[in-house]
Amino acid sequence: MEMKKVLKVILIRSGILLSLLVVLIMAIKTMVQEGPLEPPKQEKILAILRTEMTEEYDLHLRGIKDGVVYNGLQYSTKIYASPSLIRDADLVYIMGPCEAEEFLRQRGENLSLTVVGYAYIQEPSANYTGVYSGLDWQKVLPIYQKIIPAMRRLGVIYTQGSCDGERQVLSLKDLAALRPNLTIVDQPIDRYGADIDTILFELFEQVDAIYAVSRDTVIENHLKRIAELCLQKRIPLIGGGIFGPQKGTLASMAFDPYRVGRTAADVIRTLERADNPSKVEIARIEPELYINLRTAYHLGLDIPSDLRKIAKKVYN
Repeated sequence: MEMKKVLKVILIRSGILLSLLVVLIMAIKTMVQEGPLEPPKQEKILAILRTEMTEEYDLHLRGIKDGVVYNGLQYSTKIYASPSLIRDADLVYIMGPCEAEEFLRQRGENLSLTVVGYAYIQEPSANYTGVYSGLDWQKVLPIYQKIIPAMRRLGVIYTQGSCDGERQVLSLKDLAALRPNLTIVDQPIDRYGADIDTILFELFEQVDAIYAVSRDTVIENHLKRIAELCLQKRIPLIGGGIFGPQKGTLASMAFDPYRVGRTAADVIRTLERADNPSKVEIARIEPELYINLRTAYHLGLDIPSDLRKIAKKVYN
């Protein structure tokens, strides 16, 4: 009996070993036929330079991250607050309209990286392409004038030293120079917003309406206060980006920042297939209209029905 048990155990173990041997032989045969396994693809680094901490840039950042995933781009994203901190990146995306120009200017001919930006640059180059950030005021201004027919003197507020704000003011002044019925009164505020009340009360005596620039951290942080003061004085306040009307401005023609980010990711996808950034056209998107009907009511203004129909968002 003991011998039978021993033989039975030996046979069972032999069968298990034989099965394992067959599996091993089959695996080796498969590897020989298919060749060695390819190593996993190494993700490249997309360095994102973000210097403004606004709600719009939050959406912008989400847009480009979602776009990278949606387009199947093999990039891991890293966020930087300063260009000097960028190291070992395969591609740089710059969110600030003026920061892209400054980055390219500083690096000059020594720039070995390809840069994609959201900027005022209108033509691609050997190391740059991106999304155009400038509003076409010849199209935008008539919409604001249709909302505020009596607008003849337009005040513009922006943070002192803000390159983007100064660019927006310059574009408006260039257009106003061709229109004798429009005057631009620009008024910078300090970077802490401490003088906002004083500046606004000075502007109230000089203008029919006020434009708050977009993509401006100080303006965005104080926009509710600015809107309240303007409403008290019955001075229409326009602009402030896509969140302007939500915070009390009358209307705003602005780029959807999430869409900007997704468009930038599309540019990167096209860039992956191109030999040179200079062959990838600068992408352009259309600004969209945002309206606050409650503000319009308190100002005694009637928003034309055709504008309400095309508005991206209407706040009641």
